[in-house]
Amino acid sequence: MVIKTTIVVGYMESVRKEYGIKNVVFSPDFLRESKALYDNVYPKFSVDFS
Repeated sequence: MVIKTTIVVGYMESVRKEYGIKNVVFSPDFLRESKALYDNVYPKFSVDFS
């Protein structure tokens, strides 16, 4: 399971416990409010999974 958003501290652990899923990862959004479109088109960071 991949969660793509900005989350609060401790949220991942609660998801693991509630759903019994051990391989949960998240990909945070690195968007600035005033430049969301630009940040989506030209991301500063890239998170890859294999």
